[in-house]
Amino acid sequence: MCPPISDSTQLSLSLPSTMASQIRAMVETGDFESDEAVVRVALNDWLEREQRLAPLDEAIAHGLSDSMANRVTPLEQVREALRQHLRT
Repeated sequence: MCPPISDSTQLSLSLPSTMASQIRAMVETGDFESDEAVVRVALNDWLEREQRLAPLDEAIAHGLSDSMANRVTPLEQVREALRQHLRT
């Protein structure tokens, strides 16, 4: 959810012309009420995505750390354990 506009700070941004054109097109088609709304929603969506992916990033980092420390199980051992599990 985007913070209320009453709690806002004005920024001046420079964007590539293609991005500016895309933002303006979204406003012109009525998808958004203003350029600012496009940026607010995009940033909010990005922040929410980052929050959702944080546990995955942590799990990947943990797995890489285990791999670098040679704390791994050989693939064939994992396959055999899976075969045994599926037979029961």
